[in-house]
Amino acid sequence: MLDLFGIRRLPFFVRRNYYYEVRHILFWSLFTGLVEGQFGSIIVSRTFGGSEFLIAVASATPFAASVVSLVWGMLCVGRAKIRLMMMFGSGAVLCAAGIGAIPNSPAGAVWFIAQIAAAQVLLSGVVTTRSAIWRSNYPVAVRGSIAARLQRVRAVLSVLSVQVAAIICDGDGDAYRYVFPVGAAFGACGIVLLGKLRVRRERAEMGRIRVASLPGDSREGAVERFGFVALLSPGHVLGEMFRVLRDDGRFARYCVAQFFHGLANLMTLPVVVAVVTRELPSGWRFGYWISTVLLVAFPMLMLLGSLAWWGRLFDRIGVLRFRVVNIYVWCAGLLFGLLGTVVLVGGRRHA
Repeated sequence: MLDLFGIRRLPFFVRRNYYYEVRHILFWSLFTGLVEGQFGSIIVSRTFGGSEFLIAVASATPFAASVVSLVWGMLCVGRAKIRLMMMFGSGAVLCAAGIGAIPNSPAGAVWFIAQIAAAQVLLSGVVTTRSAIWRSNYPVAVRGSIAARLQRVRAVLSVLSVQVAAIICDGDGDAYRYVFPVGAAFGACGIVLLGKLRVRRERAEMGRIRVASLPGDSREGAVERFGFVALLSPGHVLGEMFRVLRDDGRFARYCVAQFFHGLANLMTLPVVVAVVTRELPSGWRFGYWISTVLLVAFPMLMLLGSLAWWGRLFDRIGVLRFRVVNIYVWCAGLLFGLLGTVVLVGGRRHA
């Protein structure tokens, strides 16, 4: 196992945390594969027969959940990271486990989306907290390679869990009632293993932030710990966000551009899910499996296969030009998808 995940090639002082994080990821990825991404929207479309509106909501929830990362990032300041991460993960596991009690009905579709959305919001807290832990535990020289290894493991196991779940759902349309609780059990195992992680120099950092938050202390560059009341106030959270954008005009323009790009992405996803789940595999025996291959597995495998090329391009041209090239490629793919959809839907109508 040590050679498989490259633990011996890392600096000695990071090996322990990396070892336990790999063990955590092996179980956690089997859970997140079911909750993250578009598997939930496939269930809404094929199992619950949800309307186009419900498919759109289910498709957008993974991206909408990431908006809450702003709050989670503020919550991380001056607080124990591992404890927070376990709290977020436990909440996500409970939400997924509760899906087993949802009936297969129109009202059940709404409850399913609500519980998946809640789990995804909490998972965004896990992702935000994990990035803070990586900054403390892994030096810059090896942080990128460690993150890449963990992401590859997570991606492969997530795809595997979704494909197995899809095959089970092809045999039983109501299989979601035990697929998600079983996935939640794997997630619970991952949370237990997460408790063995340690955050380097966390006590010293929390002490500095605690002193900086005292009345009358105004150390330059110090980050104050946010109170729970402030985090629950939309006005305070948005005020902090707009303050950052106001103080950095170039960053604000970048965020506006990213907003329009993300909006376009959200507009196309429900259409893709509806076409794939209702048009393409119609009448095929393995409809769930085909849908997950096209909507989950294939994009993830394409991402893994192109990471090295994108990484070299990023190093060569920088972040801004990289984003421009990335969007051009995405737009070209969107045009090809549009042509394919027109041909598919038009051919079925004339058949």
